Amino acid sequence: MKGYDAIVRWSLLAGLCSLIPLPFLDAWLERRCRAHLYAGLARAHGVTFPTVQSDALLAAPDGWMPGCVAGLAYVVVKKIFRTVFFFLTFIDVAHGAAVTALRGVLVEAAFAHGRLPGDAEHVRDAMGEVLLAETRHPLFRLVRGFPRSGLSDLGPTGLPGTVVAWLLAVEGAATARDVFLARLEARS
Repeated sequence: MKGYDAIVRWSLLAGLCSLIPLPFLDAWLERRCRAHLYAGLARAHGVTFPTVQSDALLAAPDGWMPGCVAGLAYVVVKKIFRTVFFFLTFIDVAHGAAVTALRGVLVEAAFAHGRLPGDAEHVRDAMGEVLLAETRHPLFRLVRGFPRSGLSDLGPTGLPGTVVAWLLAVEGAATARDVFLARLEARS
């Protein structure tokens, strides 16, 4: 995978954004990490990636309001029960890193199949559908189990690469990438 180094670097940084105690700032910084991830993947494929298309990929297909309301309620509960729910912060870091890495894998697949640059809206829509259907919060996975599939073509580099490869396996990256590519093909 050409852009695996960018996926490792920016997904781990995006996951660490959950540690920022200021609501909305953490989401903004996570979005910036994703923008750098997409630019790094474009460079890895030798493609110039216009800002307009990067912004189209960054746009949330479901809007910000539900996430903001849930995030605000979560922050209040977490502040009240800080010692009881301390482990939730670490779960959020892992989940944020896993979802960002999965986004990177999907964008990398779109570059590899020639869908980017040029078809950013369809890529974003297909990515949103796959993320809604295939990803779950780790607490939900504890109830449902972890029978997920990883990617065989990553080639992890060191401990950070191994951590991201494991997060992608837990997130079911191989299945998500196959579903994503099928949805992209259906849109053409």
